[in-house]
Amino acid sequence: MYCHPSFSGKIYEILNDGKYALKINLNFGKHQLPEEYLLKENWNDFKNESAKDRYSFFLGEYLITNDVLYFSYTQQHEAVRCFYSFKDKKLARSSIMVNDILPIFPFANFIGVDGNTLVSYVFPSDIIAIRDNYSSSEWYKMVGEKAFEITKQLKNEDNPFIVWYHLKKQ
Repeated sequence: MYCHPSFSGKIYEILNDGKYALKINLNFGKHQLPEEYLLKENWNDFKNESAKDRYSFFLGEYLITNDVLYFSYTQQHEAVRCFYSFKDKKLARSSIMVNDILPIFPFANFIGVDGNTLVSYVFPSDIIAIRDNYSSSEWYKMVGEKAFEITKQLKNEDNPFIVWYHLKKQ
């Protein structure tokens, strides 16, 4: 189990005895938010700095698998998603992550990890809201036959989809 202070890139592992140990320290170099902005008494300074483009902000979205750390942060008000390989010590980052199997399921809303698989969810109403902006033929061209068949049956009151993203080896 892991935890982290808000907006801090420090991720701690909670040990069996209830103590915690620093597991990961994300450092954004010259864009690293100084620790003093994370103190409660500096809240106004933090808000002022977060409106500027000087610092990168770790918003707390992260998952740790057996082999990979997935995390995101904002840089100049844009979300950046990253995969860091513990084995290779390499970082892959992008502002866009694409689901190459079924594009109707966005790469977002992560709720857990199972081995090297990220687990997320998507509400059918989110897909319907996008689908309804297109004609049937436009939607079919955009998402393909498989996704078209799934989405044409969706209703707003349907249960969320649980999505497993198995990380591919490069």
